[in-house]
Amino acid sequence: MVSVPTCTNCGTLSGVNCPLAPPKPLKSIPGASIFPQAISGNKPGSVEIGTVSYKFPISKKLRATVFANRGEHVDYLPNVFSTFNDEDGGSGSLSTFAQYSPIYRIVSQGAGLGLNYELSSGINLTLGYLAPNAESPENLTPDSSNGTTAGGLFNGRYSALAQLTIQPSRNLAFGLTYLNGYTAGTPTFLNDVGTISANSPSLISDNARREINAYGVAGLWRVSPKFAVNSWFMYTNQQGRSAGTDNESADVYSYAIALAFPDLGKEGNLGGIIAGVPPYATRSGIIPFYRPFLGGASDVVNTIPNRATPLHLEAFYKYKLNDHISITPGVIWLVAPNQTSNNPDVVIGTVRTTFTF
Repeated sequence: MVSVPTCTNCGTLSGVNCPLAPPKPLKSIPGASIFPQAISGNKPGSVEIGTVSYKFPISKKLRATVFANRGEHVDYLPNVFSTFNDEDGGSGSLSTFAQYSPIYRIVSQGAGLGLNYELSSGINLTLGYLAPNAESPENLTPDSSNGTTAGGLFNGRYSALAQLTIQPSRNLAFGLTYLNGYTAGTPTFLNDVGTISANSPSLISDNARREINAYGVAGLWRVSPKFAVNSWFMYTNQQGRSAGTDNESADVYSYAIALAFPDLGKEGNLGGIIAGVPPYATRSGIIPFYRPFLGGASDVVNTIPNRATPLHLEAFYKYKLNDHISITPGVIWLVAPNQTSNNPDVVIGTVRTTFTF
């Protein structure tokens, strides 16, 4: 994995989305650029293009980001209220869940547009739209040759996001986020963050098509140059949308708190502790057709044996050996995996080495 230099403002982040940087007027945005971020192939002899974006200012207060491929909401947002946001995979938290609120991962990778408007100094309004299957214009029908993955830019899977970001000072930021999306198939959250009940509420409709409304609040406070805390809360409702069926819905929650210790023991180091609840369903309705097969139950969650709230606990310490190499030992402890105490706790110890060029 390859990392980039840490941010001079917060000591932990890199790149555009530093949550602790002071508000800047949009006139300081550089000229338009193209940012291909990843190239990979998942089959022998194949090549895939990763994120391709085009960023440019429209006016002194408005800037835009156009995504041709694999854009994510975090790529254009001015702030995701996280001390462990890790764009490159080698400088932040060990897990995906600990990086930032899962609300940004809902049906969130594709082509689209992001707009940032500076309402006033320290207050920013962001609007974005992404379509994961923009390259497949076929209609989203059961007998489509692409199954449930087609639909093009406006007639298939999408996520539309609105966020109000408020940064009253250099060291404090918080925001409100709303996301509306439509998806077919699984998972709901990119990278399968969360439990099966959160990512695959398949019994709310016969082919898992659903509309999603998500609401989030998050904040970040830099208490001192060597200590920061951030937190988030997210609520998501997933409503079945299949024609000709008695659709049901699911309620999904996630919340967490993270403590960051920049320059712990040495400049460039980073200590981190995260405690949170990954996305999990508190209710997931069952359409009448399936109820006889589940003993008449009307809620999938009620059928989970010894159900419990899943917990994610994580601690790590990134130690900077020199300007080009850092080592990050850490541990991840999962309690009640997949929302049941029948599953034993999972403890994962790991050591990550990052080379910076």
